[in-house]
Amino acid sequence: MTLAEYLSRWLQDYVTPNLSPRTAEGYEYIIAQYIAPKLGSHILTGLRPEHLQQFYAVEIASGLSNQTVRHFHMLLHKALDNAVEWGLLTRNVGDAVKPPKAQRTEMQT
Repeated sequence: MTLAEYLSRWLQDYVTPNLSPRTAEGYEYIIAQYIAPKLGSHILTGLRPEHLQQFYAVEIASGLSNQTVRHFHMLLHKALDNAVEWGLLTRNVGDAVKPPKAQRTEMQT
């Protein structure tokens, strides 16, 4: 099973029944627009921390904010947690990856 196939199943079996419709819609968009095109072809059990770290670096270099990429990490980490719970993975590779730090905005006085 590829990561894209798993995420499709995760959206159907976990996200839609357990989260709000707006959250589910947001997750579907993120997966379809960002995650599946760049990471989706990886075999789920072959996904490694460096795949995630490189994905995050490329997305930041393309102009996405650190906060947006942190959101991608949160989504992937939760999805991979569920894969561990469901017996599809033995560990969550997201645990070995540090998401980018949130950027601080300066307050104007």
